Amino acid sequence: MRSALVLACCACTVSLGGGGNNAVYQFGPAGGAVTTPAGVTLELPAGALKDLTQITVAQSDGPADALSPRVSFEPAIALAVPATLSFGVTDDTATLQWNDTPVEAAVTAGTARAQIPTLGSGYFRRPPPGRTVTGRLSTVYGSTVVGGAPGADMHVTALWVGQRRIPVVESPDYSFSVAHVPQGPYLLEVDTIVGDALSTAQLFELTTSAPDLSMVSAARPDVRYVTRGPQVTLDISNLMPWVLPAGAYTGDLLLVAGAQADAFGRPRGVHPSSSATSWHGTFDWGLMSTTLPTVAGLPEAAKGDVEYVYQRSTEPIGAGVVHRVKRYARIDSLTLADSTPANLSFALADAPQTGSLHVDIRGSQWAPLATQVNPAAGFGTTTSGGVTILAEPHEVAFPNLPFGYAQTSIFWLQAPDGADVNYGDVPYGQFLGPDWKEVRYAAWFFASPDNSVGGEIFAMDPMPVTSPIVPRLGPPRSPQIAGRDAFVAQTGVGSQPVISWSPPSLGRATSYLLMLTRMSGAGVQSVQITVHGATSVSVPAGFLQTGAQYAAVIAAISVPWDGPDAPAFRTGVPMDYAECATASFSP
Repeated sequence: MRSALVLACCACTVSLGGGGNNAVYQFGPAGGAVTTPAGVTLELPAGALKDLTQITVAQSDGPADALSPRVSFEPAIALAVPATLSFGVTDDTATLQWNDTPVEAAVTAGTARAQIPTLGSGYFRRPPPGRTVTGRLSTVYGSTVVGGAPGADMHVTALWVGQRRIPVVESPDYSFSVAHVPQGPYLLEVDTIVGDALSTAQLFELTTSAPDLSMVSAARPDVRYVTRGPQVTLDISNLMPWVLPAGAYTGDLLLVAGAQADAFGRPRGVHPSSSATSWHGTFDWGLMSTTLPTVAGLPEAAKGDVEYVYQRSTEPIGAGVVHRVKRYARIDSLTLADSTPANLSFALADAPQTGSLHVDIRGSQWAPLATQVNPAAGFGTTTSGGVTILAEPHEVAFPNLPFGYAQTSIFWLQAPDGADVNYGDVPYGQFLGPDWKEVRYAAWFFASPDNSVGGEIFAMDPMPVTSPIVPRLGPPRSPQIAGRDAFVAQTGVGSQPVISWSPPSLGRATSYLLMLTRMSGAGVQSVQITVHGATSVSVPAGFLQTGAQYAAVIAAISVPWDGPDAPAFRTGVPMDYAECATASFSP
């Protein structure tokens, strides 16, 4: 295998030389192909390379299970559009072992073909024996395990091996089994349905044959969730004099929190007048949740459900603003049913001010991260950030933090943008009982002046914690789509573009989360893909639709328990998270 390498087509320049097994070629944005003497062909499509690139091609003997020689195409750079490797085989199946990772190959008419997102080295071989992947989407309620997700219509729908989608058929108990899955990594697709439409597709990178798809809930296992929101007429008295909002996320708020019924939210339409100490009106319990697809549960007094209703009051603190609980009510007599109106009347009581948070914010360390979120971003025009105390009705360490938004905010301090401030120990109300654990959540939101792009950076720690409030993880840097600058609006990126980025300049990411959102047009509303051990991913076929407009957020995540086979829906604190946000793009 020491003969010179030959050029298969002339979309690249001729060999620049090289001795022994090696030859050097130049490929440009037009693409091209090259074939080794033993018949391994690399096909670079147009757009795979952004610039004229020298590629060194070599081949050598493969291992015992190889169907082809080992070939290398260096440097091992990421491609904007996947390339294709092919080789003639007599077997019906084949696998490409590429950069030490198995890649499924399609065999048609005696030729094995596989797509590669990066250059590098490898060989075609007989695939290892297939295995059966089994799992169950389930929720853990204490000692009881129930199929499905709490308050959301979620299902395992497919398993992706490379670009091949293997449909999954769930059993009535949400379990599944998929036979003949090649060894190596795959993506498991979990879809969330809102109404009759696929809203969110989550793709989890896994290698295990028995993925853990359980999640934790602090609710009763038999809790019922809203389908047609009951109208609740509320008479509330003994409010702290109500402070009207001066802008988004400012002013007083009325909040609801109930662990047993999994009811958390901010009732919409509760707008007392300035300085009011009472309010009468009606709100829709079904529109109380702060996020979809999770919806509020329906409390049942006969089953011991307790709801807390509280006012988060507003007052200045130095050059900032603090929102904290001064008054609350415990409601243990509330029962709600779908579409059935209900009346609720109570007076608030003083909340014990036994909580304390040491607030030493180093805003000058958060400010420089804005342009890493996006070059056009600065402190948000509607809200920038600060530090919150989240109360969770459960343990908060991995793997026991409850799924979704089973949490409530009892304290939020808005700091002046970019400033270093130290307010010392700031008290706040504690009224939820010993089963509720607290988390310090320090978060800043950065956005462009027109709010067309934006992203969040946060750090979460279990209380008590007294350390300075500083960022520990920066956003992914220099995102590209199809080899182009993703911070600039792009068109014609293709339906399966490679999206890549560079690691953060601050901290170390243990994984990444790519979130694609459809801005206009038809198709899936959002796609989320987890990425381990890499800084690029090729979007699988079928998710990006011609004529639709998209934007992406790429998040760096740093947690102690991370790994490609970590439980998909289990989490905890501490956690660090940082986003960069792309401009819009279209296939």
